[in-house]
Amino acid sequence: MTEIIIFGAGQRGRRYFHILQEQQITVDYFCDNDERIQGEMIEGIRVISPLILKQKHPRADVLLANRFYAREIRKQLDEMGICYTEEIEEFVFRTTRLNVPVVENYGSSAEHRVLPQISVLVVGAHMDDQIDETTSGSIAAWDLIEDYEIVVWKGRDTRLSGRKVLVLTNGSAVSSESVHELIDTERQMGAVIGSKSVIADGSIVQAGYVIQNGNVIVSYGCGKRASEPEYEYVRECDAVACNGTFLDVVYADIFLKCLENYKSLEEAAVAFSMAMREQHVKIIFQPFCLIIEKQKLEPECYIRNPGLAAKCVRYLKYHSAPTEELFWQANRGNCFCRTLIADTSVAKYDTNAGNLSTYNYIQVFQELGMWMIYIPDNFEYACRYVMHFQKMGIFVVYGRRWRENWKILLKKLLPQIAYAFLNRPETAVKYVEMLRKNSDAIIVHYGHDLHYLRLEREYGITGDEKLLEEAAHYKKLEYDLISKVDVTGYPSIAEVNLMKKIFPEACIELFPLYFYKNVRKEMVQENRAGILFVGGFSHRPNVDAAVWLVEEILPQLRRSGIKDTVYLAGSNPTETVWELQRQDVVVTGYVTEQELQAYYDQCFAVVIPLRFGAGMKGKVLEAMYAGIPVVTTDIGAEGLVEVEKVIGIGNTVEQIVSKIVFLYENRGRLQEIMEEERRYIISRFTKDVILQIVQRHVESKVQFKEVKRL
Repeated sequence: MTEIIIFGAGQRGRRYFHILQEQQITVDYFCDNDERIQGEMIEGIRVISPLILKQKHPRADVLLANRFYAREIRKQLDEMGICYTEEIEEFVFRTTRLNVPVVENYGSSAEHRVLPQISVLVVGAHMDDQIDETTSGSIAAWDLIEDYEIVVWKGRDTRLSGRKVLVLTNGSAVSSESVHELIDTERQMGAVIGSKSVIADGSIVQAGYVIQNGNVIVSYGCGKRASEPEYEYVRECDAVACNGTFLDVVYADIFLKCLENYKSLEEAAVAFSMAMREQHVKIIFQPFCLIIEKQKLEPECYIRNPGLAAKCVRYLKYHSAPTEELFWQANRGNCFCRTLIADTSVAKYDTNAGNLSTYNYIQVFQELGMWMIYIPDNFEYACRYVMHFQKMGIFVVYGRRWRENWKILLKKLLPQIAYAFLNRPETAVKYVEMLRKNSDAIIVHYGHDLHYLRLEREYGITGDEKLLEEAAHYKKLEYDLISKVDVTGYPSIAEVNLMKKIFPEACIELFPLYFYKNVRKEMVQENRAGILFVGGFSHRPNVDAAVWLVEEILPQLRRSGIKDTVYLAGSNPTETVWELQRQDVVVTGYVTEQELQAYYDQCFAVVIPLRFGAGMKGKVLEAMYAGIPVVTTDIGAEGLVEVEKVIGIGNTVEQIVSKIVFLYENRGRLQEIMEEERRYIISRFTKDVILQIVQRHVESKVQFKEVKRL
């Protein structure tokens, strides 16, 4: 069956992806020129580059879904010799029009229209049907959202035909991008979704409602800047505001009755939220949908209806906030095992092994229902990554305000924190004392590796005396932390065993570096050529390994008759690494996940000749996961139990060369080696292993508090 690839992974491409999905038409990949998203998963499928498209998918049906750059993309594909079939609208219309009912006069003026996807319910236009030009103009400018109707609320005579309902107060404006966020969130969570309302200067009107004492409706965030991190993550809230509410049409009758039965829009919205809660439907605040309002800021109003007030009192009884702090009242839905995560920066999960490892643990925390506050110690707003975590429902702390006042923030947050996950010693030492004084949390230090050990080994190679000073600093730091936290974790079993010998009474555990969801069963075997090294070059051990590979190992490989090109793949190549490039040595710079997988499929072996370092090496696991033979050193294999049975290990130039030559002379064993690597990953690096570790921590809080202090 012919593959279908949508060229354009933006909002337009995603909208049509869902249309095709609803018609049971499988889209295999997105393709996009944006290097930042290449290799990522969007809507559960991978984004590939045009180069990968040409190399790996030459016969696919390519559907163009980027309207703004359509001409440039056509020219690009023509020059690359990539055949695109048609505009995506034509494909969707041709493949779906026979499967859906047709009506006319909804939304745009196209000849054929399907039943409207969205009914835009405008309240506040009164009986004269006069819709404000601001509201009508913003809807008219929607991109991709063509299937809609506009309905003015007329009391009990109101009729809605759409599958989803968006409520707007007359005079408000909303962009198509905001509506897309609502659609996506509702689809993922099956909830009633509320929006963030702001006025023209960016001040918040409301970021969800907070109910106080059963009779006060508080507009959370009123008057604050819309970009402040407290109001920029998806969360469950007490009630949604009327303006910007998005719901499935099955709940529309309830909403319309609330509008009819209550005098104010605020009371109607709260009444509707309470009704939804009675049906066990979640109320979710979506901050990335912005509704622009004209109205004045009103931080609170009172519930005048006794019956509604009684419902709110009953709700608060079962969902009471543990504190009078408005922040915690707004987050009363996030009550299970409130967790603090601290790291040097936000985990840029596609850049290096350490960040990916942190991201893996965050995914596990979320699966267990733990709510997270994430403090990157540089307090920088790394846009793409921060937004990803915010959409996961994580409160990410950033900005100058909190960088300068982080102690104030912590004192407010820590009494409610049950679990703290501190990454790396330089970050852990900054927060551990305040955690110990202001919370009863289980404190976990995830060291990633023993920093002092890595530095001592580097000194053994370079002889740089400054490294010994740095190693001594980290040794004291890492030793002191063991006495201050409840649990210390390392990915390497060698480091776990070493520290257990030094601190026999401390709780020191093995924390797997990664988990893998799906392990490939079929891997490319034929026509492999090339030797691959992978590693971020901001990490000094990787620079040293690349130099050793090219300047000492490669010449001997050439004398052995192996002529394959060497590829040095990784972000932030130093000047030293760039100087290694020549005709048979390619320095790639940063590669996307998809491009890296293409190298794994193309090359014959991964060679990782690390001479110093510490901890478990993610690059070794990644290569095994990708199904490619691996040759490394004892340092590269450190912490991987019995891995010597699966990969080649050597510590001298001669030993490493002999392992590589053996692979080339025994090509018939390639499938066997790949299968051995697959079994190794399955047996040791699955989500279940990490889940069990964290569950044990959470469920045994009292036990951990009884661990003897050193």
